[in-house]
Amino acid sequence: MKTRISFSDKEVMNAIRSEGNAEPVNWFLSQTQVYALGTWQKKFPRLQEEDWKAIFSDVHYKLVKRLKGGLTLQAGTKLSSYYTTVVGYAILDHIKKQKDNQTTEVTNAVIGLNTALPTHQFEAEQVATAIRNMLVDITKNEDQVQVMLLFSKGYSYKEIVQKTNYKSEGACRNAYGKAKKKVSDFMLANPQKGKELRRLLSSK
Repeated sequence: MKTRISFSDKEVMNAIRSEGNAEPVNWFLSQTQVYALGTWQKKFPRLQEEDWKAIFSDVHYKLVKRLKGGLTLQAGTKLSSYYTTVVGYAILDHIKKQKDNQTTEVTNAVIGLNTALPTHQFEAEQVATAIRNMLVDITKNEDQVQVMLLFSKGYSYKEIVQKTNYKSEGACRNAYGKAKKKVSDFMLANPQKGKELRRLLSSK
């Protein structure tokens, strides 16, 4: 029997959801991981081999979990593009965890205690995660949410281009505008949920 050279996004997603034929899944992950690594490694050259292993392991877990949970892609969005975007988020999460761990190690060494992260810091991380998840649910577009969050942190569009898959400042500006409109429309149509989002934003 001749081995298939490639598979469609639909075949890959169906294989993941059904846990049936592993060939489409293995093919997709091997091909797309190489592409994603080539894309992001240029922007994060300091990450080591063990870092990338942890990042891609996290991405594969999230991809499978989301697809089994009913994730559907927007019209025109390729699974490989979605995968590469998720890798971008995973990289930022990984780097943040590294910084948090380094801060904790230094603090513990100074005070001589083996304590966990301060409660307020842990709560802040929970709030940030809740906000991002809620925005992704509203916009159905992780790329746009990433631009919105980076912009809210004070990054310029020029800097945001370097941290995302967007190719120009204009594309980032457009993505921000679309995300902002979606969130505004959602809050108007859903006052109660909009109130919850405002509460999260005010506690950040």
